[in-house]
Amino acid sequence: MPFWKCTLEKCFYFWIIVLFYQSRLLKSFPLHDPIGSRYHLNKEIAEQFLILSRQYPNQLHQFFIGKSVYDQEIVGVAVSAQYPEQHISLRPNILFTANIHGNEPVGREILLKLVTYALENFGKDPLITQLLNETRLLVIPTLNPDGFDVSTLGDCYGVEGRTNANGFDLNRNYPNIWRTTNDAKKYQPETLAFMSWVEKIPVVLSMDIHGGSLVVNYPYDSRMDARSVYSAAPDDDVLKHLALSYSHSNLRMSQNSETWCPLDSERFKDGITNGANWYSIEGSLQDYMYSMRGSMALTLEMSCCKYPNPEILKTIWNENLPSLLQFWKQVLTGIKGIVRNADSAAPIEATLKIVGRDIGFKATKNGEFYRILLPGKYRLIVDAPLFKPSVVDFVLTEQIPYVELNISMWPESSESFGQIEKDVKTVYTDQTVALRFTSWKSMLFMITVLHMLLSFTSN
Repeated sequence: MPFWKCTLEKCFYFWIIVLFYQSRLLKSFPLHDPIGSRYHLNKEIAEQFLILSRQYPNQLHQFFIGKSVYDQEIVGVAVSAQYPEQHISLRPNILFTANIHGNEPVGREILLKLVTYALENFGKDPLITQLLNETRLLVIPTLNPDGFDVSTLGDCYGVEGRTNANGFDLNRNYPNIWRTTNDAKKYQPETLAFMSWVEKIPVVLSMDIHGGSLVVNYPYDSRMDARSVYSAAPDDDVLKHLALSYSHSNLRMSQNSETWCPLDSERFKDGITNGANWYSIEGSLQDYMYSMRGSMALTLEMSCCKYPNPEILKTIWNENLPSLLQFWKQVLTGIKGIVRNADSAAPIEATLKIVGRDIGFKATKNGEFYRILLPGKYRLIVDAPLFKPSVVDFVLTEQIPYVELNISMWPESSESFGQIEKDVKTVYTDQTVALRFTSWKSMLFMITVLHMLLSFTSN
């Protein structure tokens, strides 16, 4: 009997086999729910990532950071040109998170689309190709899967689903950066999972996506006195620049028009705000990432409505794609490098500080360090127990915004003078960087040369 005449009644088992293999075949291809068609369930996000990992095994790695109160996996992905499953020395990590408030799910859909877009355009779009070749993208679409499950579609200004299943606002559940709480704060499973995961990874730049307004928020979110006035972080210039890099690429954000958020009376110049100047909160993810993890961290309010109908998602995606890519590019600015023992070349877990900025940052166990900075002249101080301090002067320009500083430190027991800078490289440019070395060894050498020249001319 020809198969086209094989009805369900006559060939029941034949059609069972056909449907079985059809389902297996479909699982080999990515889900093609166009953005704007609907919101994905928590399990569907994990399924989508699994399918993408099969289609792009060399560019995407799926991971899980822990579980929610109701035992739901918190899923993430790493995306890069190669070896996405591991951190590679001097390849900077950028992190996007979303849905820390369960009733603000726009960000999770936009991040799902961003991952798919990056994979589909790798090797085709020059910017995407550069970003995936030179950085690693980390994405966690939902930090509060339980809250999402009880949220209501179309609820623009409500609070149902905002908290986790234990009733905690997870964006108030991170360590207080101003005072010790003596463990009085009850860190939630979602918070503990994220902190345990992120402390193992050097995240250079991060953004947490929310909903309910249209603005890019930068640190600090809080103040020592808890007042809602401007609370400038030591890197205020950099953080403000990063916020503007996002908002200025989004016409709706930066235009500050009367139709901006129709039911919201708030207006933000240039589409950005200092967190505490808007309203002061303690225990935010943003302040934790900046103060305790050394990441330049911002919060994005992406949509006027917290949980809008899905038909608007395509518009939100189109408006925010240029901003997301522009923000992503910023991770390739400033400095990066490795601190090593001048005697053994072993990496040093040093503490570094830019003079004039009242905050330090640490090198990893592998000696790696990163810091986003604007064009200018800087002095970097490097300290480590049992080593002589090192000082490096360097310059960043509009033409050369990114340099690699490989620093050698001499042990205190060494009779050698501290060699401040062993190797300085510009990154992604053929131009050179002029540096002034401030080590005693360099100074003594210059004095000796000058003395010889003076002696020669006097004769």
